[in-house]
Amino acid sequence: MPRSCYSRSAQFLLLSSLFAGLAFAAPILTVTAPAPQTFVEQRTNPLTTVTFTVTNNSTTQAYILDFAAEIIAPVPGDPDDVVSNNGTLSASTFINPGGTGTYSFQVFNPLGDPTDCCDPGLNPISFFIEMSPMLTQPNQATVTTNNYGFFFFPTTGSSTGRENAGTLNALLNCNTAAACSQVATNIGNGNQALLFSNGVLGNPYPAVTSVTVNDTPEPGTWLSFASGCFLLGASRKIRQAQ
Repeated sequence: MPRSCYSRSAQFLLLSSLFAGLAFAAPILTVTAPAPQTFVEQRTNPLTTVTFTVTNNSTTQAYILDFAAEIIAPVPGDPDDVVSNNGTLSASTFINPGGTGTYSFQVFNPLGDPTDCCDPGLNPISFFIEMSPMLTQPNQATVTTNNYGFFFFPTTGSSTGRENAGTLNALLNCNTAAACSQVATNIGNGNQALLFSNGVLGNPYPAVTSVTVNDTPEPGTWLSFASGCFLLGASRKIRQAQ
């Protein structure tokens, strides 16, 4: 075989292998959404717990939480069809190599009325998450808060990247589910910088599930969505690896 042909063949095989490796490379963070849930409308608090599981597929690097947001689609509907966050949650602040972390949110149906047939409420729930390579470990493995809205993690843990002040400000100042969803979406499509310079987004981003509340008897038509939002913000001192 002429040398030129051999070289071209070898280059083609090398490039094919590289592209194949890129195409089938596993994402660093895999997010598993819970199965959709359905209930009869009720004012039980909580109605249910929604838990997303994140797997760190790296075998060598721990990842620290930059931010996570759980957002219930802000589409108006009959008030008794709405499910909202009650503010109680638990979240893994970091995930070791090959490990998993859980992010749990309790929701309730504050105005649930199963007797006003028939107006079912389908509430899509989206989960956005960014993590970055961990420099120092937080002093807590998980965190819990009973306050609806924003949560700040201890400043004892740090990322190897730089925090973007503009993105942090955008996350902390979105005051509706629609606004927070837009900020999180912009981070995913590149219209807003990552919160940390070397942040990694969950895959899929967002992960989606739903909670449906029905009247009794079973309704025959579907109406609108509900609204709500819960945002986790990791506010950490900017530290870089030396």
